Amino acid sequence: MLSEVQLATVRAALQFWREEICPAGDVADRYFDETIEKHLSARQVQNLALLFEHSAVRYVPYNRSTERIAAPLLFKDRRLARQLARDGFSVGTVLLG
Repeated sequence: MLSEVQLATVRAALQFWREEICPAGDVADRYFDETIEKHLSARQVQNLALLFEHSAVRYVPYNRSTERIAAPLLFKDRRLARQLARDGFSVGTVLLG
């Protein structure tokens, strides 16, 4: 489950990547699990960051076995979603943008 703090960390990491890693060129190679032929440019990372800039985290209970949403509501508080998540159910993260 992604929390608001984790989303803020993703935003900060993208800013750091654009400002520090993109200008350094091939330095980025060691941060990837697989070989990347062409890294994102600073502009592309900035565009990616914009996708997350106004995103909000919401939570939804879902059925793990059927992969279906268990309640037609999105919750701001993951504890409320977790209350609906009983046996066989989990809480999923939804990013609204």
